[in-house]
Amino acid sequence: MACDVEMTRELKYLHFRAKGMRSRESILALSKQIMDACIEHDARQVLVDVRELEGFLPVLDAYEIPAQEFPAMRRPEILRQAAVIDREGAEERGRFFETVAQNRGFNLRTFQDPDEAIEWLLRNRQP
Repeated sequence: MACDVEMTRELKYLHFRAKGMRSRESILALSKQIMDACIEHDARQVLVDVRELEGFLPVLDAYEIPAQEFPAMRRPEILRQAAVIDREGAEERGRFFETVAQNRGFNLRTFQDPDEAIEWLLRNRQP
């Protein structure tokens, strides 16, 4: 099941907002849309707001997506940094997802506070 995605181009990053059901399929579709937009707009940093996705990823999917699926679509010369904003209550799964992604070389962090996410994204800007 796909989710609805809205993208806006900010001065130094692309901002994505996703709504709908959270599932392996919707996260993979969102990830593909993000990569395609980064290629189209020559963007290196993204802010991804998933606070309006309903439900939680099963733990196995939270592991397999960054461990097995992300490497297949990886384009480090394109996407260099991602900040993910999730809702309150999703910290534990978000940190797990973040750790698995970072252990595979992805510069990805999860946040509950949008201002903190933007600050991290701009402060740690990758050329």
